Amino acid sequence: ALSPAAALAQTTLRWDFTPGQQLGLRFEQKSTAKTSLGSSSLEMSLDMTMELDWTVKEVRENGTAEISQTIRRVAIKMQPAGGQAVEYDSQRDNQASDAAERIADAMGPLLDAPMEVVMDASGEIQEVKLPAAVEQSLENSPSSPTFAAKVSPAEIKQLLGQAGAVFPREALETGAKWSTTRRVASPLGELKLVTDYTYEGPHPEGGQKIVTTTKLEMPATSALRIREQQQQGQLHFDAQAGRLLGSQVTQRLKTETATGATVRTEAESTLVLKIEAK
Repeated sequence: ALSPAAALAQTTLRWDFTPGQQLGLRFEQKSTAKTSLGSSSLEMSLDMTMELDWTVKEVRENGTAEISQTIRRVAIKMQPAGGQAVEYDSQRDNQASDAAERIADAMGPLLDAPMEVVMDASGEIQEVKLPAAVEQSLENSPSSPTFAAKVSPAEIKQLLGQAGAVFPREALETGAKWSTTRRVASPLGELKLVTDYTYEGPHPEGGQKIVTTTKLEMPATSALRIREQQQQGQLHFDAQAGRLLGSQVTQRLKTETATGATVRTEAESTLVLKIEAK
């Protein structure tokens, strides 16, 4: 049996959705990568801002929400390795370059198209999908799908999983720990991501603070070997409001080829998510 003091020290971290609830999500992602072969090296960078609108359509008896999601804005600044910088913003009527215009053509079918997001009260994203008509439009589009893929349902599900958390059902005391495992498809094969969470209690700005560390495992058949990997994050949750307020995840990854000529890559990235009620 719990004492009254111990019971008061416990907190349940659960999303509390209500029909008609509206939220605005803003992702800011910055990444750099350097690839070296012998004395030669190439560097690239990518900054992306994405703003989403959520409207809760229905809440099931178990607390799972069916959410209508639209992409309000996408902005990209990219410096390709050895190429010209590209800058695109979906809010501009006229893009700054032909390359940006091609991105605009590829993004067109996705902007303001309603996606369906299914998310349970623990924070697990069960599904993100587009209407069949939009899927068909993308398949028939002559534009390059490279940039559109960055805001595809699969990519958004991955971003939400990386920036969010899956919380235990039980109430937590300060210092409580738990883990989750995600498997993510990639050009290298299926990646395994094991995230350890620690509930640190009250956040300095109100609400609750959770810190995370994530370990990445490459598939056994991958030609890459991890030399160094570090991924850490911090989440700001409001148990009273029943939702995540924001998070930040930073990652550093160094790899090298396991066979043939040694190619080394050093990549760093930061992902920031902010969520506001509308």
